[in-house]
Amino acid sequence: MMKDIKLIISDLDGTLLYDEERVEDRIINAITEVRKKGILFGIATARVLEGIEECAEAWGISHLCDVYIGANGSQIIDKTKGTRVVTHKLTGEECHEIFNHFKDLNVNFHVFSNGFSYSYKEDRHSKYFAQTTGFKGRQLDPVILFTEPQMKIIITTETAEYMDVVIEHAKSLRNEKYKGVSTWETDLEYYPSSVSKANGIKEILKNHEFSMQNILAFGDADNDVEMLKESGMGVCVGNGTSEAKLAADYVIDSNSSDGVAIFLEENILLTRRISDIRKLH
Repeated sequence: MMKDIKLIISDLDGTLLYDEERVEDRIINAITEVRKKGILFGIATARVLEGIEECAEAWGISHLCDVYIGANGSQIIDKTKGTRVVTHKLTGEECHEIFNHFKDLNVNFHVFSNGFSYSYKEDRHSKYFAQTTGFKGRQLDPVILFTEPQMKIIITTETAEYMDVVIEHAKSLRNEKYKGVSTWETDLEYYPSSVSKANGIKEILKNHEFSMQNILAFGDADNDVEMLKESGMGVCVGNGTSEAKLAADYVIDSNSSDGVAIFLEENILLTRRISDIRKLH
């Protein structure tokens, strides 16, 4: 049975967005109709929020977004309350420790600060981040780049196979103050242990009269796991990771097959007959 949903939160990359960096009209129409029912809608993303509103405008969804959760939960914008919050950052010392641990591997490093996308060296990842975030890419000396507080550090590899090497190397880096989470097959992100998309939602709920049980969350990756577990209803798209699928209540069609739109149509808007949804537990 569908719960009393008050807020729908969706991850962006691999979930709401198609692989071509777009949001399909079918999803936009479904969200529009959902909001007519008085249900709020928001996005929760690993991307930092500087520039995300411009991206949302280009995707045609900015007018539909009531809340934004960025940097895996450390940035909060609640448009319904007019609030902006930054929770936790990595310290300069922690950034430097992470950098030193991985600097001898064939990887690149990226942070986002002061309106810029900073990368240790120029490659396809640095160009991608600069283009998709709306920031201007820059290359800085690592002494500067990794000694100042940052919301997160992204470590990228050229291939998914080499990321396996990086993740194995990451096992020997232990600090309870931060965690490393894979958000894409060639990305490993480090951010404070206290930060999660679930905690970002809880920060928003401080100013609303409903609870996590009233949240419907969509995700696809390991950084969505807490959100999918702790929300009243967690839904993972078919292209999601095994960990995300295990954390979810339902697994649906992939992002490129209108999975989010179909779920909303069938379960919130009740315009379609329930068909291919597989309940996990």
